[in-house]
Amino acid sequence: MLSGIAQTVVYAAEKIFGAKMGKDKLAYALDLAKKLLASKNLTFDEEVIRAAIESQVQQLNFEQTAVGEE
Repeated sequence: MLSGIAQTVVYAAEKIFGAKMGKDKLAYALDLAKKLLASKNLTFDEEVIRAAIESQVQQLNFEQTAVGEE
């Protein structure tokens, strides 16, 4: 569940903020993830949410790099 939400918020932040503004994107993603988790009555430590988001960012960067190499 957390990984799916992390993926959603990372893609949303990328769409809204583009390639720059890393701190703003992270703040947006953290806030949105907390809201989505709360709507499902789930709570996680902020560091766990942050780690899930960072993992998704790394995955997105890998995917973008792989596509650029083709």
